[in-house]
Amino acid sequence: MASREDGTNGMNVGSNYGQDYLRAVGGITASSFQTEEDRMKALLATYEVLSKLETPWDTYVRIHLNQPAVTAGIKIIKDLKLMMKWKEQGFVPMTSAQLAGLVGSCDPQLLPYPNEGSRLYLEDLQSVISDAKDKALLPNTVKQVEYSFFEPQPVKHARAYYMHHIIHDWPDHSALKILEMQKGAMKPGYSKLLIHDQVLDDEKSQMNTTAFDIAMMVYLSGKERTEKQWMALLDSAGLRVIKFWKKPPDYFSVIEVEIPAS
Repeated sequence: MASREDGTNGMNVGSNYGQDYLRAVGGITASSFQTEEDRMKALLATYEVLSKLETPWDTYVRIHLNQPAVTAGIKIIKDLKLMMKWKEQGFVPMTSAQLAGLVGSCDPQLLPYPNEGSRLYLEDLQSVISDAKDKALLPNTVKQVEYSFFEPQPVKHARAYYMHHIIHDWPDHSALKILEMQKGAMKPGYSKLLIHDQVLDDEKSQMNTTAFDIAMMVYLSGKERTEKQWMALLDSAGLRVIKFWKKPPDYFSVIEVEIPAS
């Protein structure tokens, strides 16, 4: 059995260390912290410890076998006979929306606020808008417009234009094109562009945000941006940031933007 230079047994030291760790974390709950920021820091530190302790099998059990939602999802797929219906189609490649179409449409009664939205426009590609209309997914009061954000914005002088998780999908040159298309429709001193996206810290960003950044790079050649990078991008489009609306330690923000006064 190996021994340490101080004469103690290495196995016993490791065992004691493990017991100390268990005693330290045993009584910790979400209410143990004075602020939400402290709780989030502890949570991120715990994720780091977890990554060091887990085996690949442990990870599989945690994210799959121990998740009731995953198990429920599998049961729903079985109850809807989705796999059988997909088999009848020859198992041809399908999107999630196409697979959902094999088992029926969404019940409009499940949608919140079905009678509101008379001043709202939903803009998306033709295939999405057609699907939404065919399935009556939105109340008739919401105007549904076929639109690509690489083309001039057709809704002029709106009070607000809202873009959720769009800009981070694209590299700077494409993101600049998208922003310029929105700017052309905005009314100075009145219209606001609300960009709901991630804003990274300039240094020591949280693990969750940096993971998103890597994912965007790998999947789409996009990226998450720091506040300085957002400022530079928006400035290059001739837009001015009014405020970054964020609540630490949450990593999602709403960037309020306008056309600067001439």
